[in-house]
Amino acid sequence: MFDVLLALLEKNQVNLIEIFLKERKEKGEGLFTIIQDGNKADIRYYSPDKIPYDDISKEYNEKLKDITGNTADKIKVNDKWIITLPILQIETDKDTVIPIWNLVLDDGDNHVFFQGFPQEVDLKNGESGLQYVLVGEPHDATVAKNNWTVEATTNGQKYLQKCLDSSLSYSLFMTFRSDSSFCKIIIPGKKEDGDFILQRVSNDSDIKNNFDKIKLNDKIGSPMVYNYKNYGYFSPGTLKHVNTFYELKEHFGYMKNWNILEFGGGYGGLCHILSYFVKWNKYYFVEIKEPLELVKKCFMYIESLSQDSGICWKPQDNILNETDETKNNVICLLPEEVNENTKYDLFISEFGFCELNEKGIEKYMFILENSINAYLSMNLWDKHKKKTLKDKLLTMFKTVEEYPVFLKSDWGDYVWICKK
Repeated sequence: MFDVLLALLEKNQVNLIEIFLKERKEKGEGLFTIIQDGNKADIRYYSPDKIPYDDISKEYNEKLKDITGNTADKIKVNDKWIITLPILQIETDKDTVIPIWNLVLDDGDNHVFFQGFPQEVDLKNGESGLQYVLVGEPHDATVAKNNWTVEATTNGQKYLQKCLDSSLSYSLFMTFRSDSSFCKIIIPGKKEDGDFILQRVSNDSDIKNNFDKIKLNDKIGSPMVYNYKNYGYFSPGTLKHVNTFYELKEHFGYMKNWNILEFGGGYGGLCHILSYFVKWNKYYFVEIKEPLELVKKCFMYIESLSQDSGICWKPQDNILNETDETKNNVICLLPEEVNENTKYDLFISEFGFCELNEKGIEKYMFILENSINAYLSMNLWDKHKKKTLKDKLLTMFKTVEEYPVFLKSDWGDYVWICKK
Protein backbone atom coordinates (compact mmCIF):
# COMPACT_ATOMS: atom_id res chain seq x y z
CA MET A 1 0.00 0.00 0.00
CA PHE A 2 1.24 3.50 -0.93
CA ASP A 3 4.56 2.17 -2.32
CA VAL A 4 4.29 4.33 -5.46
CA LEU A 5 3.28 7.40 -3.47
CA LEU A 6 6.06 6.99 -0.92
CA ALA A 7 8.61 6.57 -3.71
CA LEU A 8 7.27 9.77 -5.28
CA LEU A 9 7.50 11.56 -1.92
CA GLU A 10 11.14 10.59 -1.43
CA LYS A 11 12.16 11.44 -4.98
CA ASN A 12 10.32 14.78 -5.18
CA GLN A 13 10.37 15.83 -1.54
CA VAL A 14 12.01 19.22 -2.17
CA ASN A 15 9.49 20.27 -4.83
CA LEU A 16 6.52 18.96 -2.85
CA ILE A 17 7.55 20.85 0.30
CA GLU A 18 8.07 24.02 -1.74
CA ILE A 19 4.57 23.66 -3.22
CA PHE A 20 3.10 22.99 0.23
CA LEU A 21 4.80 26.04 1.79
CA LYS A 22 3.78 28.27 -1.15
CA GLU A 23 0.14 27.13 -0.98
CA ARG A 24 0.05 27.53 2.78
CA LYS A 25 1.46 31.05 2.58
CA GLU A 26 -1.10 32.09 -0.05
CA LYS A 27 -4.17 30.21 1.23
CA GLY A 28 -3.54 29.75 4.93
CA GLU A 29 -3.79 26.58 7.02
CA GLY A 30 -4.87 23.60 4.95
CA LEU A 31 -4.46 20.03 3.77
CA PHE A 32 -2.15 18.73 1.04
CA THR A 33 -3.34 15.69 -0.93
CA ILE A 34 -1.44 13.34 -3.22
CA ILE A 35 -3.74 11.01 -5.16
CA GLN A 36 -2.27 8.13 -7.14
CA ASP A 37 -3.28 7.77 -10.79
CA GLY A 38 -1.33 4.81 -12.14
CA ASN A 39 2.32 5.78 -11.80
CA LYS A 40 1.44 9.49 -11.69
CA ALA A 41 -0.01 11.64 -8.95
CA ASP A 42 -2.58 14.43 -8.65
CA ILE A 43 -1.51 17.07 -6.10
CA ARG A 44 -3.98 19.50 -4.53
CA TYR A 45 -4.30 21.84 -1.54
CA TYR A 46 -7.60 22.21 0.35
CA SER A 47 -8.71 24.68 2.99
CA PRO A 48 -10.14 23.08 6.18
CA ASP A 49 -13.76 23.63 5.13
CA LYS A 50 -13.31 22.03 1.70
CA ILE A 51 -11.52 18.76 2.53
CA PRO A 52 -13.07 16.12 0.20
CA TYR A 53 -12.85 13.27 2.75
CA ASP A 54 -15.49 13.30 5.49
CA ASP A 55 -13.54 11.04 7.85
CA ILE A 56 -10.32 12.99 7.43
CA SER A 57 -12.08 16.34 7.74
CA LYS A 58 -13.27 15.33 11.21
CA GLU A 59 -9.84 13.96 12.21
CA TYR A 60 -8.06 17.03 10.83
CA ASN A 61 -10.22 19.49 12.75
CA GLU A 62 -9.86 17.52 15.99
CA LYS A 63 -6.06 17.52 15.69
CA LEU A 64 -6.06 21.21 14.78
CA LYS A 65 -7.59 21.99 18.19
CA ASP A 66 -4.93 20.00 20.08
CA ILE A 67 -1.71 20.98 18.32
CA THR A 68 0.26 24.11 19.07
CA GLY A 69 3.75 24.94 17.92
CA ASN A 70 5.64 23.06 15.24
CA THR A 71 7.03 20.00 17.01
CA ALA A 72 5.74 16.54 17.79
CA ASP A 73 6.51 16.72 21.52
CA LYS A 74 2.82 16.52 22.52
CA ILE A 75 1.88 13.90 19.95
CA LYS A 76 1.82 10.30 21.09
CA VAL A 77 2.91 7.87 18.37
CA ASN A 78 1.83 4.55 19.85
CA ASP A 79 0.83 2.04 17.17
CA LYS A 80 1.14 4.45 14.27
CA TRP A 81 2.78 4.53 10.87
CA ILE A 82 6.05 6.42 11.09
CA ILE A 83 7.79 7.35 7.84
CA THR A 84 11.01 9.37 7.97
CA LEU A 85 11.77 11.19 4.74
CA PRO A 86 15.41 11.77 3.69
CA ILE A 87 17.31 14.69 5.20
CA LEU A 88 17.33 17.92 3.21
CA GLN A 89 20.16 20.41 3.61
CA ILE A 90 18.61 23.81 4.27
CA GLU A 91 19.52 27.24 5.50
CA THR A 92 17.48 28.34 8.49
CA ASP A 93 17.71 30.95 11.21
CA LYS A 94 16.06 31.26 14.59
CA ASP A 95 13.14 33.20 13.09
CA THR A 96 12.32 30.50 10.53
CA VAL A 97 9.13 28.59 11.33
CA ILE A 98 8.68 25.26 9.53
CA PRO A 99 5.05 24.17 9.87
CA ILE A 100 3.49 20.76 10.36
CA TRP A 101 2.75 19.21 6.96
CA ASN A 102 -0.87 17.98 6.87
CA LEU A 103 -0.92 15.38 4.14
CA VAL A 104 -3.31 12.80 2.68
CA LEU A 105 -1.99 9.87 0.64
CA ASP A 106 -4.68 8.26 -1.53
CA ASP A 107 -3.80 5.25 -3.68
CA GLY A 108 -7.30 4.93 -5.14
CA ASP A 109 -8.34 2.15 -2.78
CA ASN A 110 -7.39 3.59 0.61
CA HIS A 111 -6.52 6.99 1.98
CA VAL A 112 -4.62 7.86 5.18
CA PHE A 113 -4.10 11.21 6.88
CA PHE A 114 -0.48 11.88 7.84
CA GLN A 115 1.01 14.74 9.77
CA GLY A 116 4.60 15.58 8.89
CA PHE A 117 6.51 16.85 11.89
CA PRO A 118 9.66 18.85 11.01
CA GLN A 119 12.89 17.95 12.75
CA GLU A 120 16.10 19.92 12.38
CA VAL A 121 19.18 17.71 12.11
CA ASP A 122 22.81 18.71 12.62
CA LEU A 123 24.91 17.61 9.65
CA LYS A 124 28.56 16.59 9.82
CA ASN A 125 29.68 19.75 8.03
CA GLY A 126 28.32 21.90 10.84
CA GLU A 127 25.25 23.00 8.89
CA SER A 128 21.61 22.13 9.43
CA GLY A 129 19.30 19.71 7.68
CA LEU A 130 15.59 19.03 7.83
CA GLN A 131 13.60 15.82 8.12
CA TYR A 132 9.86 15.53 7.87
CA VAL A 133 8.68 12.59 9.94
CA LEU A 134 5.24 11.47 8.75
CA VAL A 135 2.94 10.02 11.41
CA GLY A 136 -0.40 8.47 10.43
CA GLU A 137 -3.04 6.19 11.92
CA PRO A 138 -2.73 2.60 10.62
CA HIS A 139 -5.66 0.46 9.55
CA ASP A 140 -6.93 -2.01 12.16
CA ALA A 141 -5.39 -4.94 10.27
CA THR A 142 -1.87 -3.57 10.60
CA VAL A 143 -1.75 -2.31 14.17
CA ALA A 144 1.64 -3.03 15.75
CA LYS A 145 0.58 -6.09 17.76
CA ASN A 146 4.19 -6.74 18.81
CA ASN A 147 4.81 -3.12 19.88
CA TRP A 148 7.09 -2.69 16.84
CA THR A 149 6.26 0.59 15.09
CA VAL A 150 7.50 -0.61 11.68
CA GLU A 151 5.05 -3.52 11.82
CA ALA A 152 2.23 -1.06 11.12
CA THR A 153 3.68 -0.15 7.71
CA THR A 154 3.37 -1.84 4.34
CA ASN A 155 7.08 -2.68 4.34
CA GLY A 156 6.86 -4.11 7.86
CA GLN A 157 3.99 -6.39 6.94
CA LYS A 158 5.75 -7.62 3.80
CA TYR A 159 8.95 -8.26 5.79
CA LEU A 160 7.18 -10.37 8.41
CA GLN A 161 5.42 -12.40 5.73
CA LYS A 162 8.72 -12.93 3.88
CA CYS A 163 10.38 -14.17 7.08
CA LEU A 164 7.58 -16.64 7.73
CA ASP A 165 7.40 -17.84 4.11
CA SER A 166 11.18 -18.27 3.98
CA SER A 167 11.14 -20.38 7.13
CA LEU A 168 8.66 -22.76 5.47
CA SER A 169 9.94 -22.91 1.87
CA TYR A 170 13.41 -24.15 0.93
CA SER A 171 13.50 -22.16 -2.32
CA LEU A 172 12.51 -18.92 -0.57
CA PHE A 173 14.94 -19.60 2.27
CA MET A 174 17.82 -19.88 -0.19
CA THR A 175 17.17 -16.38 -1.58
CA PHE A 176 15.50 -14.32 1.16
CA ARG A 177 18.44 -11.93 1.71
CA SER A 178 18.20 -10.70 -1.88
CA ASP A 179 14.41 -10.25 -1.79
CA SER A 180 13.17 -6.64 -1.80
CA SER A 181 10.53 -7.31 0.89
CA PHE A 182 13.31 -8.42 3.25
CA CYS A 183 15.92 -5.86 2.21
CA LYS A 184 13.67 -2.86 2.86
CA ILE A 185 13.85 -3.69 6.57
CA ILE A 186 17.22 -5.46 6.87
CA ILE A 187 19.06 -3.04 4.57
CA PRO A 188 21.88 -4.92 2.80
CA GLY A 189 24.20 -1.95 2.37
CA LYS A 190 26.34 -0.72 -0.50
CA LYS A 191 29.62 -2.03 -1.84
CA GLU A 192 31.48 1.00 -0.47
CA ASP A 193 30.17 0.23 3.04
CA GLY A 194 32.21 -2.96 2.91
CA ASP A 195 35.27 -1.05 1.69
CA PHE A 196 35.13 1.28 4.70
CA ILE A 197 34.66 -1.58 7.16
CA LEU A 198 37.49 -3.68 5.73
CA GLN A 199 39.77 -0.66 5.91
CA ARG A 200 38.78 -0.17 9.55
CA VAL A 201 39.44 -3.78 10.62
CA SER A 202 42.48 -4.37 8.39
CA ASN A 203 44.88 -4.39 11.37
CA ASP A 204 42.78 -6.78 13.45
CA SER A 205 44.50 -10.14 12.99
CA ASP A 206 41.77 -12.01 14.84
CA ILE A 207 39.14 -10.89 12.35
CA LYS A 208 41.38 -11.40 9.31
CA ASN A 209 42.28 -14.95 10.40
CA ASN A 210 38.59 -15.85 10.52
CA PHE A 211 37.50 -14.43 7.17
CA ASP A 212 36.92 -17.89 5.69
CA LYS A 213 34.49 -18.74 8.50
CA ILE A 214 32.82 -15.32 8.31
CA LYS A 215 32.12 -15.93 4.60
CA LEU A 216 29.81 -18.80 5.58
CA ASN A 217 27.30 -16.16 6.62
CA ASP A 218 26.83 -15.30 2.95
CA LYS A 219 25.72 -18.84 2.20
CA ILE A 220 22.54 -17.93 4.08
CA GLY A 221 19.85 -16.41 1.89
CA SER A 222 21.97 -15.58 -1.21
CA PRO A 223 22.74 -11.90 -0.52
CA MET A 224 24.47 -9.70 -3.10
CA VAL A 225 28.23 -10.15 -2.69
CA TYR A 226 31.12 -8.09 -4.05
CA ASN A 227 34.77 -8.80 -4.76
CA TYR A 228 36.91 -6.95 -2.22
CA LYS A 229 40.23 -7.74 -3.93
CA ASN A 230 42.63 -9.33 -1.43
CA TYR A 231 39.79 -10.16 0.97
CA GLY A 232 37.59 -12.08 -1.46
CA TYR A 233 33.80 -11.97 -1.76
CA PHE A 234 31.56 -10.60 0.99
CA SER A 235 28.14 -9.03 1.29
CA PRO A 236 28.11 -5.56 2.89
CA GLY A 237 25.51 -6.87 5.35
CA THR A 238 27.89 -9.52 6.68
CA LEU A 239 30.67 -6.96 6.98
CA LYS A 240 28.31 -4.73 8.98
CA HIS A 241 28.12 -7.55 11.54
CA VAL A 242 31.93 -7.72 11.52
CA ASN A 243 31.99 -3.99 12.24
CA THR A 244 29.60 -4.46 15.18
CA PHE A 245 31.87 -7.14 16.65
CA TYR A 246 34.82 -4.78 16.21
CA GLU A 247 32.98 -2.10 18.20
CA LEU A 248 31.75 -4.54 20.86
CA LYS A 249 35.30 -5.75 21.40
CA GLU A 250 36.53 -2.16 21.59
CA HIS A 251 34.08 -1.32 24.38
CA PHE A 252 33.67 -4.65 26.20
CA GLY A 253 36.62 -6.89 25.32
CA TYR A 254 36.02 -10.51 24.29
CA MET A 255 32.99 -10.98 26.59
CA LYS A 256 34.19 -14.45 27.66
CA ASN A 257 31.66 -16.45 29.71
CA TRP A 258 29.16 -13.59 29.49
CA ASN A 259 25.41 -14.01 29.31
CA ILE A 260 24.39 -11.98 26.27
CA LEU A 261 20.90 -11.02 25.12
CA GLU A 262 20.30 -9.73 21.60
CA PHE A 263 16.97 -7.97 21.12
CA GLY A 264 15.55 -7.89 17.59
CA GLY A 265 18.37 -9.71 15.82
CA GLY A 266 16.71 -10.28 12.44
CA TYR A 267 17.90 -13.47 10.73
CA GLY A 268 20.70 -14.06 13.29
CA GLY A 269 23.69 -12.80 11.28
CA LEU A 270 25.35 -10.95 14.17
CA CYS A 271 24.98 -13.94 16.48
CA HIS A 272 26.61 -16.14 13.84
CA ILE A 273 29.58 -13.79 13.37
CA LEU A 274 30.08 -13.35 17.13
CA SER A 275 30.09 -17.13 17.62
CA TYR A 276 33.55 -17.35 16.01
CA PHE A 277 35.09 -14.89 18.45
CA VAL A 278 33.10 -14.90 21.68
CA LYS A 279 32.96 -17.88 24.04
CA TRP A 280 29.84 -16.72 25.81
CA ASN A 281 28.08 -18.62 28.57
CA LYS A 282 24.59 -18.24 27.08
CA TYR A 283 23.27 -16.18 24.18
CA TYR A 284 19.60 -15.24 24.41
CA PHE A 285 18.23 -14.43 20.96
CA VAL A 286 14.97 -12.48 21.22
CA GLU A 287 12.71 -11.80 18.24
CA ILE A 288 9.03 -11.68 17.35
CA LYS A 289 7.38 -14.76 15.87
CA GLU A 290 8.05 -14.54 12.12
CA PRO A 291 11.77 -13.61 12.23
CA LEU A 292 12.29 -16.10 15.05
CA GLU A 293 10.99 -18.93 12.88
CA LEU A 294 13.42 -17.86 10.17
CA VAL A 295 16.39 -17.57 12.52
CA LYS A 296 15.90 -21.13 13.78
CA LYS A 297 16.20 -22.37 10.22
CA CYS A 298 19.28 -20.17 9.68
CA PHE A 299 20.97 -21.60 12.78
CA MET A 300 20.25 -25.17 11.70
CA TYR A 301 21.62 -24.39 8.25
CA ILE A 302 24.83 -22.93 9.71
CA GLU A 303 25.25 -26.04 11.89
CA SER A 304 25.01 -28.18 8.76
CA LEU A 305 27.62 -26.06 6.95
CA SER A 306 30.25 -26.07 9.66
CA GLN A 307 30.74 -27.72 13.03
CA ASP A 308 33.03 -24.78 13.84
CA SER A 309 30.20 -22.28 13.75
CA GLY A 310 29.89 -22.43 17.53
CA ILE A 311 26.10 -22.18 17.30
CA CYS A 312 24.13 -24.80 19.18
CA TRP A 313 20.64 -23.41 19.47
CA LYS A 314 18.06 -24.70 21.90
CA PRO A 315 14.60 -25.51 20.47
CA GLN A 316 11.63 -23.67 21.90
CA ASP A 317 10.47 -26.63 23.99
CA ASN A 318 13.76 -26.50 25.92
CA ILE A 319 14.00 -22.78 26.56
CA LEU A 320 13.30 -23.03 30.26
CA ASN A 321 16.05 -25.58 30.82
CA GLU A 322 18.85 -23.11 31.48
CA THR A 323 21.08 -25.59 33.35
CA ASP A 324 22.75 -26.73 30.10
CA GLU A 325 26.42 -25.70 30.34
CA THR A 326 27.17 -26.18 26.63
CA LYS A 327 29.34 -23.32 25.44
CA ASN A 328 27.97 -21.12 22.65
CA ASN A 329 24.47 -22.16 23.54
CA VAL A 330 21.84 -19.99 21.82
CA ILE A 331 18.41 -19.79 23.43
CA CYS A 332 15.69 -18.54 21.07
CA LEU A 333 12.88 -16.60 22.75
CA LEU A 334 9.86 -14.51 21.92
CA PRO A 335 9.94 -11.16 23.79
CA GLU A 336 7.14 -12.26 26.13
CA GLU A 337 9.12 -15.40 27.05
CA VAL A 338 12.09 -13.52 28.51
CA ASN A 339 12.48 -14.40 32.19
CA GLU A 340 12.15 -11.32 34.38
CA ASN A 341 14.70 -12.67 36.87
CA THR A 342 17.53 -13.59 34.46
CA LYS A 343 20.61 -11.33 34.59
CA TYR A 344 22.75 -10.40 31.59
CA ASP A 345 26.28 -9.15 31.18
CA LEU A 346 25.42 -7.48 27.87
CA PHE A 347 22.26 -6.32 26.09
CA ILE A 348 22.64 -5.83 22.31
CA SER A 349 20.08 -4.15 20.09
CA GLU A 350 20.73 -2.84 16.60
CA PHE A 351 17.74 -0.51 16.08
CA GLY A 352 15.31 -3.08 17.49
CA PHE A 353 14.67 -1.60 20.94
CA CYS A 354 14.38 2.00 19.76
CA GLU A 355 11.75 0.96 17.18
CA LEU A 356 9.39 -0.20 19.91
CA ASN A 357 6.46 2.07 20.63
CA GLU A 358 6.16 3.65 24.07
CA LYS A 359 4.18 0.70 25.43
CA GLY A 360 6.82 -1.74 24.19
CA ILE A 361 9.73 0.24 25.63
CA GLU A 362 8.02 0.31 29.00
CA LYS A 363 7.12 -3.38 28.77
CA TYR A 364 10.65 -4.61 28.05
CA MET A 365 12.69 -2.06 29.99
CA PHE A 366 13.23 -4.70 32.67
CA ILE A 367 15.69 -6.47 30.36
CA LEU A 368 17.94 -3.42 30.37
CA GLU A 369 17.50 -3.13 34.12
CA ASN A 370 18.82 -6.70 34.39
CA SER A 371 21.87 -5.95 32.20
CA ILE A 372 25.30 -4.77 33.32
CA ASN A 373 26.21 -3.34 29.90
CA ALA A 374 24.34 -2.38 26.73
CA TYR A 375 25.13 -1.67 23.08
CA LEU A 376 22.25 0.18 21.44
CA SER A 377 22.12 1.33 17.82
CA MET A 378 19.57 4.13 17.79
CA ASN A 379 17.50 6.07 15.25
CA LEU A 380 15.07 7.96 17.47
CA TRP A 381 13.88 11.05 15.54
CA ASP A 382 11.76 12.43 18.35
CA LYS A 383 14.05 14.50 20.61
CA HIS A 384 11.60 14.28 23.50
CA LYS A 385 11.37 10.48 23.23
CA LYS A 386 15.17 10.27 22.97
CA LYS A 387 15.70 12.36 26.10
CA THR A 388 13.04 10.45 28.04
CA LEU A 389 14.66 7.10 27.18
CA LYS A 390 18.18 8.32 27.95
CA ASP A 391 17.04 9.69 31.32
CA LYS A 392 15.57 6.27 32.15
CA LEU A 393 18.78 4.52 31.17
CA LEU A 394 20.81 6.86 33.36
CA THR A 395 18.82 5.60 36.36
CA MET A 396 20.07 2.07 35.52
CA PHE A 397 23.57 2.68 34.18
CA LYS A 398 26.41 4.79 35.51
CA THR A 399 27.26 6.05 32.01
CA VAL A 400 25.41 6.32 28.70
CA GLU A 401 27.91 7.48 26.08
CA GLU A 402 26.76 8.48 22.57
CA TYR A 403 28.83 7.82 19.44
CA PRO A 404 28.03 8.40 15.75
CA VAL A 405 27.54 5.25 13.70
CA PHE A 406 30.68 4.29 11.80
CA LEU A 407 29.05 4.25 8.37
CA LYS A 408 27.58 7.50 7.09
CA SER A 409 23.90 7.71 7.97
CA ASP A 410 21.24 9.85 6.32
CA TRP A 411 18.94 9.37 9.30
CA GLY A 412 20.97 10.79 12.17
CA ASP A 413 21.76 7.32 13.60
CA TYR A 414 23.98 6.93 16.65
CA VAL A 415 25.15 4.32 19.18
CA TRP A 416 24.67 4.35 22.95
CA ILE A 417 27.24 2.49 25.07
CA CYS A 418 25.83 1.86 28.54
CA LYS A 419 27.87 0.65 31.52
CA LYS A 420 27.10 0.16 35.22
